[in-house]
Amino acid sequence: MSGEWRESAACLGGEVDFFDGNVRATEKARKVCAKCPVADDCLDDQIDYERGSSIVIRWGIFGGATPAERIEIEEARRELDSLEARRLPRVES
Repeated sequence: MSGEWRESAACLGGEVDFFDGNVRATEKARKVCAKCPVADDCLDDQIDYERGSSIVIRWGIFGGATPAERIEIEEARRELDSLEARRLPRVES
């Protein structure tokens, strides 16, 4: 994803702190993300960034997901990819 989606992001120019980390800020950020038309793109881009970088500390709310949730999503995606790769091809009759 090239980031063109950012222009449509609900958080653009907003006053919610997506990087504070406290419960109240996280709840406010999630509410913005829940209404955002590009939340999935935001989440995907951040997961791709975190996977491809050497960062140790993950931070912020992206696509409505906390750092811990993004780790879980990435692990689930990897497992699904692995299962699909091992799946035997269907034999057509």
